[in-house]
Amino acid sequence: MRPEVHLRPDRLLVHAGVADGLSEALQEVLRGHGRFVADEELDRLHTAVRRAVRELGELGAALTTAAVSADRADTDASLAIRRALS
Repeated sequence: MRPEVHLRPDRLLVHAGVADGLSEALQEVLRGHGRFVADEELDRLHTAVRRAVRELGELGAALTTAAVSADRADTDASLAIRRALS
Protein backbone atom coordinates (compact mmCIF):
# COMPACT_ATOMS: atom_id res chain seq x y z
CA MET A 1 0.00 0.00 0.00
CA ARG A 2 1.17 3.54 -0.69
CA PRO A 3 2.26 5.39 2.48
CA GLU A 4 -0.41 8.08 2.06
CA VAL A 5 -3.08 5.37 2.26
CA HIS A 6 -1.96 4.10 5.68
CA LEU A 7 -3.81 5.41 8.69
CA ARG A 8 -1.51 7.13 11.13
CA PRO A 9 -3.29 7.33 14.49
CA ASP A 10 -0.89 9.96 15.79
CA ARG A 11 -1.47 12.24 12.80
CA LEU A 12 -5.22 11.65 12.88
CA LEU A 13 -5.30 12.74 16.51
CA VAL A 14 -3.33 15.89 15.66
CA HIS A 15 -5.80 16.72 12.87
CA ALA A 16 -8.70 16.01 15.22
CA GLY A 17 -7.24 18.39 17.78
CA VAL A 18 -6.77 21.11 15.16
CA ALA A 19 -10.35 20.68 13.93
CA ASP A 20 -11.67 20.87 17.49
CA GLY A 21 -9.56 23.95 18.19
CA LEU A 22 -10.80 25.69 15.04
CA SER A 23 -14.37 24.82 15.93
CA GLU A 24 -13.99 26.26 19.42
CA ALA A 25 -12.28 29.42 18.13
CA LEU A 26 -15.05 30.01 15.61
CA GLN A 27 -17.71 29.43 18.27
CA GLU A 28 -16.02 32.01 20.48
CA VAL A 29 -16.03 34.57 17.68
CA LEU A 30 -19.70 33.91 17.00
CA ARG A 31 -20.59 34.25 20.69
CA GLY A 32 -18.86 37.61 20.87
CA HIS A 33 -20.07 39.08 17.60
CA GLY A 34 -23.21 37.19 16.60
CA ARG A 35 -25.52 39.72 18.21
CA PHE A 36 -24.16 42.56 16.06
CA VAL A 37 -25.32 41.22 12.69
CA ALA A 38 -26.51 44.34 10.95
CA ASP A 39 -27.12 43.35 7.35
CA GLU A 40 -27.86 40.41 5.08
CA GLU A 41 -24.23 39.88 4.04
CA LEU A 42 -23.04 39.52 7.63
CA ASP A 43 -25.94 37.19 8.35
CA ARG A 44 -24.88 34.95 5.44
CA LEU A 45 -21.29 35.03 6.66
CA HIS A 46 -22.34 34.00 10.17
CA THR A 47 -24.50 31.21 8.76
CA ALA A 48 -21.53 29.87 6.77
CA VAL A 49 -19.27 30.09 9.82
CA ARG A 50 -21.83 28.27 11.97
CA ARG A 51 -21.94 25.47 9.39
CA ALA A 52 -18.14 25.33 9.41
CA VAL A 53 -18.16 25.13 13.22
CA ARG A 54 -20.52 22.14 13.12
CA GLU A 55 -18.56 20.45 10.35
CA LEU A 56 -15.24 20.94 12.14
CA GLY A 57 -16.71 19.51 15.32
CA GLU A 58 -17.98 16.45 13.47
CA LEU A 59 -14.68 16.10 11.61
CA GLY A 60 -12.73 16.24 14.87
CA ALA A 61 -14.92 13.53 16.37
CA ALA A 62 -14.63 11.34 13.27
CA LEU A 63 -10.85 11.73 13.16
CA THR A 64 -10.58 10.84 16.83
CA THR A 65 -12.68 7.71 16.27
CA ALA A 66 -10.58 6.77 13.23
CA ALA A 67 -7.36 7.27 15.19
CA VAL A 68 -8.57 5.12 18.09
CA SER A 69 -9.74 2.41 15.67
CA ALA A 70 -6.47 2.48 13.73
CA ASP A 71 -4.46 2.26 16.93
CA ARG A 72 -6.60 -0.64 18.17
CA ALA A 73 -6.25 -2.45 14.82
CA ASP A 74 -2.49 -1.96 14.93
CA THR A 75 -2.32 -3.38 18.45
CA ASP A 76 -4.53 -6.34 17.51
CA ALA A 77 -2.41 -7.08 14.43
CA SER A 78 0.77 -6.89 16.47
CA LEU A 79 -0.60 -9.31 19.06
CA ALA A 80 -1.78 -11.71 16.35
CA ILE A 81 1.68 -11.70 14.73
CA ARG A 82 3.36 -12.35 18.07
CA ARG A 83 1.00 -15.25 18.76
CA ALA A 84 1.57 -16.71 15.31
CA LEU A 85 5.35 -16.54 15.75
CA SER A 86 5.43 -18.11 19.21
